[in-house]
Amino acid sequence: MKSLMILICVSLFSVYSTAQDSGEVKDPNAKTTPTPADQALTTAPAETETAPATSAEFGEVTGTQKYKYTCVLGAETRTITVITQADNSVGVVYKKADINKTIVLAKNDPAYADEKAEKVKTNLETAGYTCTKE
Repeated sequence: MKSLMILICVSLFSVYSTAQDSGEVKDPNAKTTPTPADQALTTAPAETETAPATSAEFGEVTGTQKYKYTCVLGAETRTITVITQADNSVGVVYKKADINKTIVLAKNDPAYADEKAEKVKTNLETAGYTCTKE
């Protein structure tokens, strides 16, 4: 019985080691560290009006553009658009590399969306982007 347990442990360790060392060659020049702005998008805020598991649950935001930040670093452009919807909720849409993502939807307090848009803009500026408000 003891031999069987040792055999099982050795087998599991072998499978785990193989999974960890898949032999995949990684580009040492590849950018693996997210920018502060990307970290802000993946870090759940301490207090939100709605707290979905993922931002995909916010859905598409449509309505009147309140304002927009365009942030540029070299050839890379990112936008933060604040939109007022028909029901007076305010959404923040972040565009990076032709992908739009709703990152905030403030249903009761429009100032909350403004705060979050400003936070993302500040994070981008910290990362070296130059942002302008339209």
